[in-house]
Amino acid sequence: TTTTTTATTTTSTSSPSPSPNENDKLEESVSSMMDSLDTSTVLDVPPQVFKCDYVGHTTVTQSAGEEVAYESAKTAMKSNKPRKAQFIISGQQLQIKDKKNGDLLQDSLVNELTFHTKGKKPTILSFITKNKEGITFCHTLRFAKKSKCTEALNAIGKAIVDLANKEKMDGGIKPSQKAKAFARHLTSSSIQTKDPASLLGMFEAVYIGSVPIAEKRSQQACESATLSLLLSKPTPQSVAIGVSGEGIQVVDALSSELVLNMVIKNITFTTLIVDKTVLKKDKGSKKGEEAICAFIYHDQRLQRTSCEVFRGGRRAAQICEAVNVAFQVAYDSQKKKKNNPFAAISKKRESVPGELFRRQIHRRDLEAVSVLGMGQFGEVYLGRQYVKPGKGQDGKDYFDRACKMLRSAATVADRTEFLRESEVMLNFDHPNLVNLIGVAVQQRPWLCVLEYMEYGDLKSVMKTAREKGMKFTTLEFMKLIVQIAKGMVCHPSGLFTWTLQQEIAY
Repeated sequence: TTTTTTATTTTSTSSPSPSPNENDKLEESVSSMMDSLDTSTVLDVPPQVFKCDYVGHTTVTQSAGEEVAYESAKTAMKSNKPRKAQFIISGQQLQIKDKKNGDLLQDSLVNELTFHTKGKKPTILSFITKNKEGITFCHTLRFAKKSKCTEALNAIGKAIVDLANKEKMDGGIKPSQKAKAFARHLTSSSIQTKDPASLLGMFEAVYIGSVPIAEKRSQQACESATLSLLLSKPTPQSVAIGVSGEGIQVVDALSSELVLNMVIKNITFTTLIVDKTVLKKDKGSKKGEEAICAFIYHDQRLQRTSCEVFRGGRRAAQICEAVNVAFQVAYDSQKKKKNNPFAAISKKRESVPGELFRRQIHRRDLEAVSVLGMGQFGEVYLGRQYVKPGKGQDGKDYFDRACKMLRSAATVADRTEFLRESEVMLNFDHPNLVNLIGVAVQQRPWLCVLEYMEYGDLKSVMKTAREKGMKFTTLEFMKLIVQIAKGMVCHPSGLFTWTLQQEIAY
């Protein structure tokens, strides 16, 4: 069971900067927290549990600001029925559980927090989280007494400082300055940063499901797919939909796990389902009248076409409109790049750390062919790496490659993670793992060039095979299992184990 959420995206203006006196108080508060901590050991305190009402959450377009939190709380209060809950701060984890049955309503890490504040009413607490996909949620809690609200607020602040101290002990970072800067960032309403994913819209919705279809552009096909889904009594999933010029990312509202990742160029049709005979079959909507939006998505590699269906509520039409705008943004972006997304955008060259320098690939040897998908850092292209005549695959003058591109608006953290991931892949050379060919990171945009897997990941292949009625034999399953096992034992630390388990869990 998950919390019923509102299909409303809160957009707000920048909040006024805090006064000098407020900044002084903030410094004193953080300093006193730091002074009270013993930084010689890692703190291991028992979980702190606060009784409260969970009002709900909304998606927001900004990751900080009191006005953002106020507007989100206002929307959540109007749209949701509060649930008796427990707010639990345990180590570096924040959880909200249903008091009656123990259902997990929200689960976040402290390092995903971007802002927290008291509401206009002293018993209201709001906090904003941002997951690795760049989707931001604002959660609202209501306490019986303002003193309990203050205690919970201070407990969050202490958890932030504890995290900074742990990072200091793990990585040799000075505790006081690191923790103070981190705490100031999360509590200052004046900080407003541009979202690196360049989102055109953020929407809450309910993911009803996916249906394989034959047509790439058809209103009737979307209506038929929606009707078949509704008649099958699906298990709806509360999600957040982020629309950008790169594509559509859909994440689970509870776990923040990625549900769908659709490249904008592969979306062939988008529409609203307004046929009342179809909508009346939607038992999950209020009076069977909530609008439904549907996308047709075509995967060229797997030759798979599917209709993805969402209950969009009052903002269903806006979701469709945002997708239409995204098409124009993608077109304009491609035009600016002169149809060469790999072209360097500046002549300035950057230093390349360690082993990656010896694995540099000349950008002039790479050619983009088509977009394969969308990753954490940006688009992933099918590319060609040109070599001497006859030295390529099947006697050709090129090899097919998968080229991961770091988007130009990436944050410092994204750039660091992009390089770290590439460095990790340098250590592996195994037939059952995708291997790193090289990088082009002296100029922007940065590229990570990998072996090309013609049919993508195993999960997608198995899902497509099932939809097309293709059955694996026992011997084929055994071969797959053996290859997966070989890949998992490639590294003794089990670095890939959790990823592989996720991929084959389907």
